[in-house]
Amino acid sequence: MHRKIVMAVFMVTVLCLGLSASFAWAYNLPWDFTAPYTSDANTVGLWHLDDSTGSTIAVNSSGNGSVLDGTLVDLDPDNDWVAGKFGGAIDLSGTAGYIDVASNQFLDIAANLTVECWVKRDDSAWVSAWEDIVSREGSTSGYLLRYYMYQPACTVGIQTSTGRQSLRVDRYTPGWTGAILDDQLWHHLAMTYIGDILKLYVDGDLVGSTTAPEANCPIYPSGKPVRMGNNAWVGGRPFPGQIDEVRVREIIPEPSALLLLGGGLLGLLLFGWKSKK
Repeated sequence: MHRKIVMAVFMVTVLCLGLSASFAWAYNLPWDFTAPYTSDANTVGLWHLDDSTGSTIAVNSSGNGSVLDGTLVDLDPDNDWVAGKFGGAIDLSGTAGYIDVASNQFLDIAANLTVECWVKRDDSAWVSAWEDIVSREGSTSGYLLRYYMYQPACTVGIQTSTGRQSLRVDRYTPGWTGAILDDQLWHHLAMTYIGDILKLYVDGDLVGSTTAPEANCPIYPSGKPVRMGNNAWVGGRPFPGQIDEVRVREIIPEPSALLLLGGGLLGLLLFGWKSKK
């Protein structure tokens, strides 16, 4: 009997792991490139950047309300709201300005993170190796979507059993397939950290990925604001171009469904075994 129970538990575990892997894969590509983002149960922050001329606030459209509204810093509200990919956008060209969203516990996402946006870099010369697009970076903490060495890149600061370290995907990542995006066209960028794997997508295509050194490495909270167009940790590193449709999500799996399915299958296996006795 003991052997039968062990085998049943093993089979259910394998099935649940397979379902979990399918969940992670399915949520890597949730993007619709034909319309503005919508807020769902997984959305932490959503900034359409459609705010009207004269506004100094970038309104948050997620269910978390005005505590995640952004404030324009060193920008001209009369001229820096422009036409975007969908509706409006913020134009950071030729400025050191940015949008600042004050630090909040809603932004402390430890796992199942997605950060995405639309960007259009202008024709400025490459002045810095770093051009930050969406930053909540701290010292080996938080998360960051940027251009690094002229190509898209992303970083998360994770907690391992031996300490904190940065996990990066950029042009130096083995298997990288990205490219310099200086064509003055709109491009969709997205980073995901799901199941200890950090991935970067450009226009829906996976361009690079890397895996944490061990399982269950959460993103360490940085305590920093979210900044669009500037680095949240050390400041500077401005992005010269337009940013539109910024969304931060925490993809919440449904473990109860997996447990119910696994428990049900285990029950069937054991009941079936006992019925044959």
